[in-house]
This record gives sequence, C-alpha cells and structure tokens, in this order.
Amino acid sequence: MTVYTSPFGDFDEELTSNNHGLLLRSAWAKNGRTTFTDAVSGLSYTGSDLAKLSKILVNSLHAVGLRAGDIVSICCLNTVRTPLLLSAIWSLNAVGSGLDFGFSADEYQDLTSVYEPRAFVCVKQNLSVALQVREASSSIKWIIVLDDDSENRTSSTESLVFSFGYLCVLDAKDAPEIEVQPDILAYMPRTSGTTGRSKAAMHTHRTLNAGVLMQSAPDVMPFDSDIVVLSTSALHHVYCLFDVFASCSYRGFHFVHSQSNDAEIIMHTIERYKVSAFFTTPYIVLSMLNLFKTGSEICGKVSLRSLKVLVTASNVFPEDSLAYLRQCLPDLECFGNLYGQTEITAAFSHPFRGFHKCSAIGQVLSRGKFRIVDPNTLEDLPVGSRGELLVKLPDQMIGYYKDPDAFEKSMVQDKWYRTGDICIVDDEGFVFLVDRLKEFIKTKFTTISPGEVEAKILQHPLVKDVAVLGLPHPILQNALHAIIVPNSSGLDADAIHQFLAEKAPDIYKLEGGITFCEAIPRSDIGKLVRRNLLRWVLDRVTDSTPS
Repeated sequence: MTVYTSPFGDFDEELTSNNHGLLLRSAWAKNGRTTFTDAVSGLSYTGSDLAKLSKILVNSLHAVGLRAGDIVSICCLNTVRTPLLLSAIWSLNAVGSGLDFGFSADEYQDLTSVYEPRAFVCVKQNLSVALQVREASSSIKWIIVLDDDSENRTSSTESLVFSFGYLCVLDAKDAPEIEVQPDILAYMPRTSGTTGRSKAAMHTHRTLNAGVLMQSAPDVMPFDSDIVVLSTSALHHVYCLFDVFASCSYRGFHFVHSQSNDAEIIMHTIERYKVSAFFTTPYIVLSMLNLFKTGSEICGKVSLRSLKVLVTASNVFPEDSLAYLRQCLPDLECFGNLYGQTEITAAFSHPFRGFHKCSAIGQVLSRGKFRIVDPNTLEDLPVGSRGELLVKLPDQMIGYYKDPDAFEKSMVQDKWYRTGDICIVDDEGFVFLVDRLKEFIKTKFTTISPGEVEAKILQHPLVKDVAVLGLPHPILQNALHAIIVPNSSGLDADAIHQFLAEKAPDIYKLEGGITFCEAIPRSDIGKLVRRNLLRWVLDRVTDSTPS
C-alpha cells in the first residue's frame, strides 16, 4: 500500500475535544478588533461583539425550547447571521443542517422529513414557504426569521415564529452549562447528490474542529494578524463556513463576507475594505477577468492593489487563464486552490506562498493521508498515474444520516473514503484533479445534482423523459443543458425556460440550452451514461438558447 502523508505541521489534538460553538466563542472573546463585516450592509462586529451575541442567542434558544440533540434546518439566503446562529445551536449540543434557498415547501418537506427538525430557519422572503413546511411537519415546533430585526413573536395553534430581533432582546436566563461531548452530531450539510436525492453528511464537533485546525494552521495560512479576508460563497456550505469563516475566527483575522456574486460589486468590495486575501470560486474569478477582457470601465476605476492572495475552491481554476490572471492583477503575490467535499470539510490546500504548481489542488493537510488507486481494483498506483483519490482525514464525516448503505459504499477497508475524483500525484506530493467519477455538475459558484434538476423538469406536464448534463463553458465552468423527450409537439424551449423560472431555484437555469429528441440514448440496462450523452449532444444541432 502506497500512502502519502502531510508535509504540514501537527495541531493540538486536545483542541478537537471542544464543543465547536464554544471553540468559536472562545476565539471571538479574545479579539476586541473588527472580526466580521457584512459587505452589503456595511455592518461590522468585533470578536467581543460576536461572543456576546452568541451567548445571548444561546440563552434565548434554550428559553424557547431548544435542547441537546434537537435538529435545526437552516434554509435562508446567504446571510452573515447564519454562522452566529449556528454557534449558539452548537453551544447547546443541538444540531444544525444547512439547506439551499429557493425550493418549494414540498421539496423542503421531502428533504427534512428524514431527520425531523425541531426548528426551521428562514428569511422574510420565504417565510410563507416555511409556514407551509411547518404545517406539513409533525416535528417542527417553531420558525426563526433570520433577517427580521423587529422584536416580534407570533403564534399559531401549535407553532411559534420568532424574529432574530426578538431572540436578541428576550433577556432570557443563562442556559445551563452543557457537557462537552466532542463526538456527538453537530452539523449535517447536504451533499449534491448524483442521480436524485442528496444525502446528509454527519459531522461531529471533533471533525469540525479538526477541519478548522487543519486549514488555519500557520504553515497553511501564513498571514499577518492584520490581514483582511473576503469570501463570497454560501455561509452554510462547508467551504465558506469552516475553511474560511471559522478558520479566520480561530486565527483572529478580519473576515468580510459579500452576499453578492456580481463581479463589479466584488471589485468595489476589495477596494473598499482593502482586502488582502480573497477566497472564492473559479467562476467568480473568471467573471472578474471577463470584465478586463471586455474593457469594462470599472477596471480603470477601482484599485485591486491590496489583493495579495487569491484562493479558489469547488473546482480547479483553468490553467490556461493563470497568465492572464497575473497580468490583470500584477500585485498578486500568491494563488492556490483548496479541495474538500461535504464529507471532508478540508483536505488539500496550497501553502499560500507564491505561484508554485497553481494547477494542483495542493497537498494533503495536517494528519491527513491519501492514496491513488485503480477505481476498479483499488490497487495502489505509482506517482504520475491517473487513479481515484482515497483519503483518511481527521475531519471526515462519520456517516450519512439514516443511510448506512450509502456510507458503506463510500468507504473501503480501514476507513479510507472514496472521493470519486480521478487525480494524479507528483513526486512532491502535490495532487492534480483531472476528472470526476461522480456525476454532479459544478457550475458558477455551486454544485448541482443533475437528478434534482431532472426531477423538477419532469414536473412539466408535457415532458416525457429528461437528462441533464453540464456543457463546458469558459466562464460558468459548466452550463446546464437538458435533453428532453416531449410528449406533445406543442412543447418548445421557451416553455421549459419559463417553467423553471417560475418553479425552480435560479441555479437550475438551463444556460447551456435544450436538445429535443424522440428518445434519450441509454445503456443496455437503461442507465444514463452522461459522458456518452455529452458527446452525443455536442455532435447534434442543439437549441442552445441562453436564459
């Protein structure tokens, strides 16, 4: 067996034995400087502010009935209050679960029915949906409206709706001290899914703490204490929540979060806050570079000279764009990639110095191990060979919630996790991602299950069959494309685009267009082979109408 180990320094194992919420609050309490800024509203908090607010929320949540083991589903827009509320949930030994915004009440009910949450967190925009979910649920007892600053509490026959403002002024008694149990369930982010229903990956306080300690290590993040770090990714996803926000909190860095993915707004944000390090996705960086390519006026109006470190995750930044990136950002001193999954919050990273091997996903983080194996035989392969990446990490999940069969399939002997990604390792231990075994589609700044998009399109009464795949795109990474078998000659592309605009989240937009056909090619046993479908689509004349 050929096992590769980490070149990074070790971390204090004892720190992983803490409650993750208490770990965050302890780090905040030590920091009287500005720690957290919402770039949209301009509101800033010191670490001391966050520690006090977190404690207030702990007391209020306990007063309204949240107890150890209760599950809270967080389904809201990309708000800076999400990690603050989560810190309080964790500090009560309760469990958080992040859900994407924009689904229907039936879809949320389907997603949450497996783990029966005690509470549902929303924003004013989807409060009506949250109330429908509550009405259909036997477990949800109350709703929290995260962007409501009023001091409101409303009640119905069996449910309560609390504003965030109400929880902040409740003046509840101190919640009792909890017993720190590092190996109990803490957070359940949902996987993208590949052919339909996604899964809830189970993380304990120990795995969350380990991921933060791995990513925030000084030899991984060799930053001065006065650094300003910007991120644009969703604050309930593991990348932004743990790899960036929690790591910055632990190290005492100033974390700026932008809820906008508009390239012009982000450039203004970098200038306004003199951002030193930007953690984002390839899609956002490519969108910024596109402004330079098209000669946008903003490129001559804003200064990006403060930006020294640029890091991308969720996909590998295209190597052929690196030279142009450095041309557009001549003051940039470092570029690197991060690699992780919902199941492994942090796994590989560049040591953020210079531009060494920028096209790699980096080296395995502290205490981590990995192998490159033949995906069929699981035999180890030599340096330079293409094979599946297997990892064994202190921050990997302990299972999929109520889905032991899926968990068993994801693991091989001695707790090696199968990432489903085809990689190459070089003689320095740098890993290069070259292909994906899993079928999920990475587009823009998110990851999408084709099965979930297919399920939504099949709800159209004139659709008989459908397959969704990603077409390569220079900026979007992949653009969603649907192959549709209509059951009526009256169905056209405009009708599908309009249906999705009205019935589905914006991320389901078919920006790669639509192909209509009489039958979708499948394997002998009736399975969709998406790689073959991609070639089939590219060989045909398609309706590639962008939305």
